[in-house]
Amino acid sequence: MSQEVKPDKSKSVAETEVSSGSTELQEMLEQITSVLSLDRLQEFFDRYKPIVLTVLFILMGIFALKVVFAILEVVNQIPLLSPFFELLGMTYAAWFVYRYIWKAENRSELRQYWDAIIEQVTGKGVA
Repeated sequence: MSQEVKPDKSKSVAETEVSSGSTELQEMLEQITSVLSLDRLQEFFDRYKPIVLTVLFILMGIFALKVVFAILEVVNQIPLLSPFFELLGMTYAAWFVYRYIWKAENRSELRQYWDAIIEQVTGKGVA
């Protein structure tokens, strides 16, 4: 009684599936690396530089605001600091009204100062 050993077809099918899967994976990796190559990234950045920088500045601004709000929340939880800052803000607002808004000549001085700042920022009137 001799037994014939038949080749296990399940192994050969599994091996071919693994090898085809690895070649597919390798092809996908080659496509990804070709898309993400430094030359293509540099070309993309050069083409869309203003848009990319605008998005980055917006994201950095959002991040900075979150950090500032977190710091303010922590400072606001310190018992005597919150009322002190409120008092300081009201004092500064009262001084600003007295200094710049109370009298007409002070209002015109504030207007001239404000116009000078706008000219500096926009570049109007600068020779």
